[in-house]
Amino acid sequence: MKGYGLPRNDDVAHPDIADIRHYGLKTSASGTKRGIFKSKASKAARRRIWKKKARRYNKSLTQTD
Repeated sequence: MKGYGLPRNDDVAHPDIADIRHYGLKTSASGTKRGIFKSKASKAARRRIWKKKARRYNKSLTQTD
């Protein structure tokens, strides 16, 4: 399952470490057992950014002013 608000492209389907850090994905996607994020707060902040972008985009699609 992909996180809410993430783009549906090949970069997210097959992430490297840069994509994991950029999108706040779970670290097991990289195949390493060691965590990539220094703190859970930074990972959560990145996820909130992507969720907010998705909500803003969906809201703009539904508005018919």
